Amino acid sequence: MFKPCGHRLVIQRDPVEETYGDSGIIIHANENQQKLDAANCQMGVIVAIGPDCWEAFRKVDSTGNEVNGKPWASVGDYVLYAKYAGKNVIDPFTPKDKDLIILNDEDIIAIVTEGETVIPTDTVREAKGA
Repeated sequence: MFKPCGHRLVIQRDPVEETYGDSGIIIHANENQQKLDAANCQMGVIVAIGPDCWEAFRKVDSTGNEVNGKPWASVGDYVLYAKYAGKNVIDPFTPKDKDLIILNDEDIIAIVTEGETVIPTDTVREAKGA
């Protein structure tokens, strides 16, 4: 197992099921995968966190106390991250079907949780004459 240094994380990537059509075009197995691919995002599980993760994002108030000193993700969290971020790595002690990637803490876009994302109706704006 890799032990990430500094502000890096190790992510076990979700497998991407894709096939190639007759013309060589990649066909994704499901609609969600198509949407993630279009948004240049991928998902996976955090398996290790470096000692300095999110250190650069910590804020200190005028009295010197940390305002948001806690990391916003931890080992075991299912996360969304930038598709082209990080480096693919091969760990000789990890099964071959488990893709690992090492990436920077800032490349984590969101933590994925169960349930639908609720969008308040008062924040949705109607498009005006275009």
